[in-house]
Amino acid sequence: MSKILIVDDDPEIVRLISELLKDEGYEVEAVTQSLRVYDRAKESKPDLILLDIMMPYLDGWDELKLFNLDEELRSIPVIIITADRNAFKGVDNAAQYGVVDHLFKPFELNELLSKIQQALVNRQGAA
Repeated sequence: MSKILIVDDDPEIVRLISELLKDEGYEVEAVTQSLRVYDRAKESKPDLILLDIMMPYLDGWDELKLFNLDEELRSIPVIIITADRNAFKGVDNAAQYGVVDHLFKPFELNELLSKIQQALVNRQGAA
C-alpha cells in the first residue's frame, strides 16, 4: 500500500482528497500547516507528496527547496496542486525539485487519481 502525504492549508481540500485516496486503498497523511511539512515528511516517509503552492509562512516552492536539501526527501515524487495558474512562472525546471506533475484547482478527482497512479508506477519503475 502506497503512502501519500497531502499538504494543503485548506482543511476541506485535505478532507476531500483524503477520503478519495483512502477509498482507493492508499495510506494517507495530511498536513495543513506549512511549518510542519518537512518534519512530517521525514517521519512518515511517503511514497508521494501532493503539495499546494500557496500556503502561509512557507509556500510550496520553499518546501520543495527544503526537500531538495535532504537525501531521503529529494527522491520523493511531488504532484503540485494549486489554484495559482502562474505557479510555475519564474521556475525554470520544477522537475529539479521532484515535481513530476501538477493539477490546477478546481480539478477532477479522476484526473488526480490518474496522475497519482502514474507517479507511483514511475517511481516503482525507477526503484
